[in-house]
Amino acid sequence: MKRRVLIRAAAALMSLALLAVLLPQAVAHAETALATGYVNTAKLNMRSGAGTGNSIVESLKKDTAVNVYEVVGTWLRIDVPSSGKSGFVSGKYISINASSLTAYALGVTSGKVNLRKEATSKSDSLAVVAKNSGVTIYSADKTTGWYKVKVHSTAQEGYISPTYVKIVSKVVGSVDSKAGYINANGVNLRSGAGSSYSSQGTLAKNTAVTVTGTSGSWYKISVTGTSKTGYVYATYVTLNTTATPTPTPVGMTPTPTPTGVTPTPASGTTGVINAADVNFRTGPATTYTSQGKLAKNTAVTIIGTSGSWYKITVTSSGKTGYVYATYVTAGSTTPTATPAGSSAGKINAIGVNFRTGPSTSYTSLGLLGKDTAVTVIGTSGKWYKITVNSTGKTGYVYATYVTLTPATPTPTPTPTPTPTPTPTTAPTVTPTAPATITPSAPATVSPTTSSSAGS
Repeated sequence: MKRRVLIRAAAALMSLALLAVLLPQAVAHAETALATGYVNTAKLNMRSGAGTGNSIVESLKKDTAVNVYEVVGTWLRIDVPSSGKSGFVSGKYISINASSLTAYALGVTSGKVNLRKEATSKSDSLAVVAKNSGVTIYSADKTTGWYKVKVHSTAQEGYISPTYVKIVSKVVGSVDSKAGYINANGVNLRSGAGSSYSSQGTLAKNTAVTVTGTSGSWYKISVTGTSKTGYVYATYVTLNTTATPTPTPVGMTPTPTPTGVTPTPASGTTGVINAADVNFRTGPATTYTSQGKLAKNTAVTIIGTSGSWYKITVTSSGKTGYVYATYVTAGSTTPTATPAGSSAGKINAIGVNFRTGPSTSYTSLGLLGKDTAVTVIGTSGKWYKITVNSTGKTGYVYATYVTLTPATPTPTPTPTPTPTPTPTTAPTVTPTAPATITPSAPATVSPTTSSSAGS
């Protein structure tokens, strides 16, 4: 009897131990993801912890789909559906799908900060949010530039000053049922979002399609003529209507990094390098050898596209290679004109940072509101040195956020016309007839008109 009791007790203990092992896994799989996304760089190391000092769990290729569960500093805790593995990746290399999160970005607080009821420091504080807290950034207030956020740890929503929030991963806008057409010949229609998926056939140039979704750098489409569905590389689709770009929250300096589709200019399009010391590589990835660095305003000709890279020829040397497409301004062979002397202008966005120097690394002197009148007194790269008309303060703003006011031309005075003298009519001479002679009628002398001045 005792033996049976002992056997049953041992079995019960083993069952409890098995449940203890399996329960955390069940909970982990039941965890709800914050969002879905994909890798936006050629190769991304997923690590065992949030930092480069941790071991590599797996190396992820571009466009690998991921689920995002947590923001940890500037890193994300993710899992990879295709492999079942989980770990941490640097947030800037993950693009968040807009279809999974209606927001601007995932972010993290850079310090201890008040979560306020309204978008102003004068509003009531709802809570004090700790440093390094993960947040979802929904939008920015049109007047103050404050972010409307949701704090992940508490699910509380409110407003935080953008000064205390860092962007970790941006949300990439999805395309919802947009009509378009194929812009190249022989484009593969694949069964999935990647070149490793089987081709269902090729599409001819100008084939009408409807874009029903996105996955990384690929569009999910329906072919208008046949109703076939599949995936094509987004570069090869031109949308009939321009999608509204995701607005950059005010106070943010735009990051010149593409988030998916790189426009394909026609072969032979000229352009210029728009940044300093741009690597000129032997192939379309950072893993290829650099042939040297190109200076800003170097004239180039674009002869092809490969993903997010342009194949170019350097005009001055005739050398051919690849540069990241972001660093080429197509359709121009001359740099943007620098305002001569002092030029009047105005701020064209809300909450633009007014900095002590021409870079985001310089301290912000405050935010400038839309339509603030300024005077541009100099340039430094892509930044304008300005004076704010209302305060007389001098600093720097990113040139994109200044609209120059065309100078009003000085009116040319209308010259006073020289009066035309009135012509003098010569008198008609009447001859005296002799008594015995019948006179012939004299010829009438036509009046002489003097020439008009200025003829």
